[in-house]
Formats: sequence, C-alpha cells, structure tokens
Amino acid sequence: MSFLIMLFLAATTQTKPNVVNIAKYQGVAPPSPLLPKILPKPGGTCTLVWPGFQVRPGKKKVSRFFFLFTTRINLTSQYMKDKKINYLRLTVPNCQAWSKNAWRDLITHFFKTPVEKVSFFTNDKKTDLIIDLEYKTGVVKPSISHSDFNGYYLLLIEFPEKGLPASTVKLKTAPDKGTKK
Repeated sequence: MSFLIMLFLAATTQTKPNVVNIAKYQGVAPPSPLLPKILPKPGGTCTLVWPGFQVRPGKKKVSRFFFLFTTRINLTSQYMKDKKINYLRLTVPNCQAWSKNAWRDLITHFFKTPVEKVSFFTNDKKTDLIIDLEYKTGVVKPSISHSDFNGYYLLLIEFPEKGLPASTVKLKTAPDKGTKK
C-alpha cells in the first residue's frame, strides 16, 4: 500500500514549466563556411544537395532562394505559363537532386516573396534537373548570381519584396514537367 501512495505522489508532483521563446521564422540560411558532414562531397556527378529559401530583412527586404550543387552547372531559364500559373523554369543539364532532401518542394506561400513554391523534377530521360519557381501573381524577374563555395557551387536567386513585373518577358506554353524522382 505504501508503494501505491509513493507512486501516486510521484505521479502528481508538479514541475515548473519551462518558458519557451519562439522567434519569428526567417527561413533557412544558406551554407556558412561550416557545412553539414552529411552532404555528399563536392566534385564528381552534378547533384543538387541543398535547396533553401531565406527572407533577408532590411531596407531592401530581399527574399532569396539558394541551391548548392556538387559541381559547376550550366543553367538555362524560361518563363512559362500553364493555364493561370506563371513560373520560371530553370533547367540544369546532366544533373540530379540528392535523394535525402533535395526533392522536397520549398513552400513560400506565407512569406513576402513573389514565389508561391519551388518544385524539383527530372526530364523524361531522367538526365536533367528541372527547378520550377511558381509565381503567386504576375511574373517578377529575379537577380541570379552564382559563386564557387568550398568546392561546391552556389546558385542564388533573389527577389525584391515589391518586385517590378517583368513586362518584357515572353511566356511560353508549358510542356509537361517530367517526373518527381
């Protein structure tokens, strides 16, 4: 009986709750000089290993998407239209996405960026990586830059918060997107 009383007292003792401060989510930061050890090593076959999105606060309020590849890439871009959806299609020939995490869509619906989401596909021959940046409304022309980064290759696509619609961009009717992995 005394064992049951001790068990009851132990179960009913209250502990002081921990205070948890929740910071506003700012997206994922691009890689710092210290990269996670889990990433595939740079070089060899072209592989997208780390896609991400970041809101950059400040006067310019830029939102950016970043893509870390194992090697230098060739990149083509096209502005496309599929029914009522406008998007920017980036094609990276002879490249794949890392199966651990690089196939997940980047959903940016709730952020101040002109992009609704970013999706990853391969072409029908499974040789080229296709990255589709789907716009919320209208077409906004981003700033695209790239650099070598610790043996990897970093592609940055930046959008201003209040971007100017790209009125000179020709929209092509979208072909099939290919397949998810």
